[in-house]
Amino acid sequence: MWVFWRFFELVIRLQCRLGMAISNGKNLIPTEPFESDTNGEGTMVTPPEFFPLIRSGCVTAHRTEIVRYLPDGVALKDGTRLSVDCVVLATGWKSEFNYFSPDIRMRLGADDDGFYLYRHMLNPDLPRLIFVGRATAVSNIITCSIQARWLAELIAGRFVLPERADMVQEIKEIKAWKRSWMPHSPASSTRMFLHAQHYHDELLKDFGIDPLRKRGPFAPLKELFAPYEPADYRTVVSGDFI
Repeated sequence: MWVFWRFFELVIRLQCRLGMAISNGKNLIPTEPFESDTNGEGTMVTPPEFFPLIRSGCVTAHRTEIVRYLPDGVALKDGTRLSVDCVVLATGWKSEFNYFSPDIRMRLGADDDGFYLYRHMLNPDLPRLIFVGRATAVSNIITCSIQARWLAELIAGRFVLPERADMVQEIKEIKAWKRSWMPHSPASSTRMFLHAQHYHDELLKDFGIDPLRKRGPFAPLKELFAPYEPADYRTVVSGDFI
């Protein structure tokens, strides 16, 4: 896996020309490994024309921070002063759950990386409250659809939840695992990105479905080398699985 990520980094670096010089002799090469950045805000995909605009000089990139605002612009941490008409604070977002009662918010938790749930959906102390769509993956539509099927199977009584103590223990293990390596974020508790496939497999196993979804004479090879696509979960989502 280490070799794979280094190769992937090289491809991105060459394709986007991240080594190009920007202001103050800096470049756009990330300081964190790709597999680490992928689990943070750095996963946001830039428009295709962004890097060419930098190379052409239409966009001037500064790799630093704003330290203060001036009457006619901003002062940057590297000593640069920019005359600007408008500053766009593209700071991301933070989920709010103020529509819940104080008691529910207290049970969900108030950790600074978000509240953790069993299977990213359920708090053991609030078994009638389910969060479908809160987990963040590379392809959210697949994850949300499988979560919805999981919930439908649970409501239909085709499987039962583990004991509360077991769910609490699994939540603790997931929390410890994420905090041991994942970049901190107010949304770390919801993120899985590169681990979404494992999560999908867990959900299918919960209601007794084979997680190996590839079909045809070359299915074993597809399981090893072919990516999973929405079509692989068609019968799962529709409920026509056997």
